[in-house]
Order: sequence, then C-alpha cells, then structure tokens
Amino acid sequence: MKRLLCFITLLLITLVGLPTIVSAQSTTDTVYIPGAQSLEISNIVNADTAVSEHRVYVLDRGAIYYLEAAFEINSSCEFIATGNENARPPVLAVAIRADGSNEEWFFKLIQTGISVELSDLYLLSMRSDGQTLGWSRGIHIGADNSSLKLRRVVFDGFTEAGIRVDGADFYKLDVQDCH
Repeated sequence: MKRLLCFITLLLITLVGLPTIVSAQSTTDTVYIPGAQSLEISNIVNADTAVSEHRVYVLDRGAIYYLEAAFEINSSCEFIATGNENARPPVLAVAIRADGSNEEWFFKLIQTGISVELSDLYLLSMRSDGQTLGWSRGIHIGADNSSLKLRRVVFDGFTEAGIRVDGADFYKLDVQDCH
C-alpha cells in the first residue's frame, strides 16, 4: 500500500511539475547574418519569417546589406546590430537587379498582431549608382493590431514615406532617437 501511495504521489508531482518546466522554455530564436552574406539577406529573412516564433536578426555594424526584395514580416521579430559600438550601424540599401530594376520598400508588416523592433539601423533609399528611388517606403504597416518600436534608426532619402500606415487600424508606434 505504501508503494502504491508513493507511486501515485510521484506521478502527480511529475504531471503537475512537467508542464511548468516545458512552458518556461524560450520561444525566441536568434539568426546571425554576417556582413559577408549581405547579398543574401532578403532570401534569409523572407524564408525565415514563415515560422511563427519570435526571431532576433543580428546584423554586423559597418556592413552594407543589399535588399533584392522587401522583408515581408509575418511574425514578431527584432533587427539589431552587433559589433563595435563606435562603428556605424548596419546599412540596408537596395540592390540593383540584373534587369536594372530595384525594390522600393524595405519592411512590410503584413500579419495581424505582430510586434517588430528595429534598433541601430541605417535605411538608405538610394541605389549604388546614385539614383534616388521613386515612391520608396521604409516601413509599410498593413496589418491591424501591430506594434512597431524604433530605436536609433536613420531613414535616408525616402521619396514617399519613412513609415506609412496603409489600411491598418489599431497600431502602436514607439519611435525614439531616429532621424
């Protein structure tokens, strides 16, 4: 009888304690994109945002990342810089495609209820051949109940808008130390 009572007690402790341990695990995943892969950033981010977990994208200070396509953000994420604090922030600039065309938007928030944070980034809306983009947009907010937090982000040369809310209701913007 004592063994049965001990077994039941141990079973209850295990069943009650196990879900607490499992739910305490982190749901954040960090993706480091080195400056050497700067031409692949659009492919990496757009393939990765198909997942539903919170992502942190870490970019190298001093590197220039060329966008082939806008980042279509459909899950919560952060973009942050790593490296020497005295170095310039990572630059996101458009790539010139083989046919001479280019992307004109950088970030598209397209999923309801997501949270996006950008820190220490320089968004450059000019091509490497010196041409200014037509109707360029840094961040497009097209999803309801979304949240955008910007810290030390520079928007340079945008012809339409740095941030544009288009068809979204109930969004939250938190912008500090940005130009």
